[in-house]
Amino acid sequence: MLNFEEKLKIFVGILNAKEVSYGDSFNDSIITYAENYEFVFLKKLRSTEDIEKWINMLKHRIIMHEEDLINDIVDDYIDYTLSDNYVNNFCQVK
Repeated sequence: MLNFEEKLKIFVGILNAKEVSYGDSFNDSIITYAENYEFVFLKKLRSTEDIEKWINMLKHRIIMHEEDLINDIVDDYIDYTLSDNYVNNFCQVK
């Protein structure tokens, strides 16, 4: 299992990668709002794959709900991630 520092490095590395899609245009905003939570939600993610899925799902939500404020979407998704339902429905069980 990855430790918190490894997860943070992976998370930031993915979001700092070169933009290749419309969804990537939200990377800086995602990092900023995640930082407001001190990246605590990363504790729920267990692998690089989980982190990649989390980022992709968040970008999908942002694109699908563009009429909403990005910070509201990110806040809601982080709150969901911190809930008990998130691990049971999303992350790999090892």
